[in-house]
Amino acid sequence: MRGRYSNYAVYCDVDGTLTNSEGIVSEENKAAVKRFTEEGGKFSIASGRSPENVKKLGLKINAPCIFRNGAVIEDIHEHRILRSVFMPDGALEMACRLYEMFPDAGIVICTEKDYQWLRRGPYYKDVPLEKEDMLVSADQLESGMPVYIVSVSGKNHEDAEVKRFVEHEYPQFYAYSSYPGFIDITSFETSKGECLKILAKNDTRISIACGDGENDIGMIRNADYGIAVGNACDVLKMNADFVIQDRDHHAMVQILQMINEGKFDRKACTSDVHE
Repeated sequence: MRGRYSNYAVYCDVDGTLTNSEGIVSEENKAAVKRFTEEGGKFSIASGRSPENVKKLGLKINAPCIFRNGAVIEDIHEHRILRSVFMPDGALEMACRLYEMFPDAGIVICTEKDYQWLRRGPYYKDVPLEKEDMLVSADQLESGMPVYIVSVSGKNHEDAEVKRFVEHEYPQFYAYSSYPGFIDITSFETSKGECLKILAKNDTRISIACGDGENDIGMIRNADYGIAVGNACDVLKMNADFVIQDRDHHAMVQILQMINEGKFDRKACTSDVHE
């Protein structure tokens, strides 16, 4: 049975996009997602989070999702991994060197099974460990362990230093900012944009992607329409078809309003600002 939103598929980032400045997905966003899916729309998450973490958000997801910033595509209802990309050799060595170079930064290694924290750092020191989190020392790391992502969380001014170090010492890896003060390091094949291309292939729906960070650029470029929230980084806004209000104004509510107003039409994709 077709509904009002049957012609649309939305791919949405979580942190900084669906979550507000308190780090919470608003009830307004949850209700908008529910209405969208119940009326035929396809809703998918594209996040750095794990499937287990996304499930706790209480969103009515009805499509395979992009996790770990594009390292994994998984159908969370069937518990089936559709795609996974691991980092090349050298990820663990690099993580240990970053641990030594940035003594105040949080360093976490995202593996196939869990998050292994060399250091929690200032952002996470008071956040309780989840069941998939574990604190480890460098000598406890298992040699040859498959790694999806190495993440560094620290002071904003260290972002450029981390990027320069990775680019110079480990050119086989890609370092980018996922949020101010947060650097994710992955393989070059790990991309939300590439994952969206895979999921949207042979799908006749109009694809709409929404995000806030550097790691969302490929995704909004590859969608029929790319949306940046008002708090997004400048480079994402430059690549977006639309810039909407910030994270505290319920992104999914705004997207539904835009669909209802006929803003999305493959025949006329022009840049605009929707306030």
